[in-house]
Amino acid sequence: MAPDEKGCKKQNSGPGDKKGHGAEKKPPKEKPKYNMWQNSVCMVRFAFREKEKKILLFCALEVVLATAGSLTGLFITPAALNVLETGGGPGKLVATILFFGILSTLVAAASGYVDRNAMYGKITLRSALVAQLQSKESTTSYTNLQDDKFLKICHKASVGLNSNLASGEAIWRTLTDLAKNTVGLLIYIMLLSSVDPLLIAV
Repeated sequence: MAPDEKGCKKQNSGPGDKKGHGAEKKPPKEKPKYNMWQNSVCMVRFAFREKEKKILLFCALEVVLATAGSLTGLFITPAALNVLETGGGPGKLVATILFFGILSTLVAAASGYVDRNAMYGKITLRSALVAQLQSKESTTSYTNLQDDKFLKICHKASVGLNSNLASGEAIWRTLTDLAKNTVGLLIYIMLLSSVDPLLIAV
């Protein structure tokens, strides 16, 4: 007598078959308490409180120098072609290329100098955050030392401050890159707005 198919299905089925053969469901990802802008404002205020306002100046200089470097590389070819089109001699062409080459070198050197000096302010702020974290861990209530949630938060904060590449310093690099891209986009839009739309379409 052939076995009952429904009985076989009921016998073979087990808990979790409808969810990938017993695979455990992953817990939902915890949503951050603060968004990027709130964290950015907090870090700017912290820089003022720790008397490291110069880091904002360095970030602004990095944006200006990065934009200047991009524009220098963008205009060197049109400038050289303009010399050729207007009948300029070889001397003028060489002088134009040398001018943009020297300007590009100076901008790159200044950008490297600013980047190096900005590093010290970032380290100072990260060290201040580390000191606050250690103070909190040292003066907290004893019951918190056995609280898994508190320990998890402290560990997460420690990981975010354990190196120059951690989020404690990376936030400044992220804000600087965001400002660079925004300024560059606005400049390119301004340049494209002065070009004949037919040329852009072609």
